[in-house]
Amino acid sequence: MKVNSVEVYRGPSALDGRPIVAIASIGGNAKTKQCLEFSVFPASIVDDWESITEGTSSRKHGALYVWALRDSSLIQSVCPDSCVYVQGNKGCYVQHNPHNARQCARILSSLGDGTLDDLLTLCKLTGIDQCRLMVAGDTAAIPASAFKRIKNKVAKVIPVNKWLAYTHEWASSDHLRDSHVASCDNELQAKKALGMGWSVFQVGDPVEGIMPKGSVLCPSSREFGNYRKYKIGCIACPMRCNGAKALHRYIPRHAAGDASRKAAAHRRGSNELKDHKGRVRGLYVMEA
Repeated sequence: MKVNSVEVYRGPSALDGRPIVAIASIGGNAKTKQCLEFSVFPASIVDDWESITEGTSSRKHGALYVWALRDSSLIQSVCPDSCVYVQGNKGCYVQHNPHNARQCARILSSLGDGTLDDLLTLCKLTGIDQCRLMVAGDTAAIPASAFKRIKNKVAKVIPVNKWLAYTHEWASSDHLRDSHVASCDNELQAKKALGMGWSVFQVGDPVEGIMPKGSVLCPSSREFGNYRKYKIGCIACPMRCNGAKALHRYIPRHAAGDASRKAAAHRRGSNELKDHKGRVRGLYVMEA
């Protein structure tokens, strides 16, 4: 059975009303391994993808995706303003990163006429039991009623506790609370989300030194690996990033330029990442 990327929703964005397309595909990376993955794109990019990439090498398609998203000014159709990276901040791991955006290009280039049922059948046949939302965009862009239909169908094959799912639009997306973590950019946001009943994944200052009270260091982080001498990938992680388990997960920011900041902190003697009780939980730079 050959199944390509497939459309699972086409219609107005819940964020700004402009047309979007949600796509399901089979993919993955070093952390997630092979999984069922979802993405959401502006409909114009999906529909014009062939002409956008015509006559170009596939190596350039990631850059072309980033260019198309910027040029059309449609990022707010798929990513909420509550994400600090919407307006071109280079901290975004895919929407402004041509290298990582090659994942988007792969998904768009393989779009076919299948259905989500086809992909779920493939998952059952091949043993894929992980789900990731989103490769690109935010689930909050899909209207709640449409997402509920998708969720109910997927959960019959891949239960929610096997998902990796994040949303920045947690403050106004109660329908995602049992399946997604609230993606928070600071401790104030994390506390608010926790108070609203969300499970949280907080990104902190890369050299803060002290983790927030009650938080747990992400086992897939470089800091955890440096300290423990091993890392746990997302698949084997007991703190799976979804709404099934109420946790305050924490990871130092790891965008472009942060590695050099951590190295500089290490040279100044600020190598350790500690919890609020002063116990070492991670190291910014691997000890010699």
